[in-house]
Amino acid sequence: MVLHHTPCDHDTEARVVCSSCGEQLRHQDMTARTGPGYPARLLDDPAVRQRFTAGRPLGVARADQA
Repeated sequence: MVLHHTPCDHDTEARVVCSSCGEQLRHQDMTARTGPGYPARLLDDPAVRQRFTAGRPLGVARADQA
């Protein structure tokens, strides 16, 4: 499949970029944290809290979970 951008009449490819700096997002550069809509009651569960450990890359299994 080829994506064609009609306004400029060129073929293109989809890219996901950072809304702040414009750099292309790469999986290995991403981490997740809870946001304002995350239910506080779920954070009482240690297993849930562990999923959002600061600085841990997304999708990378920890040694004790592999």
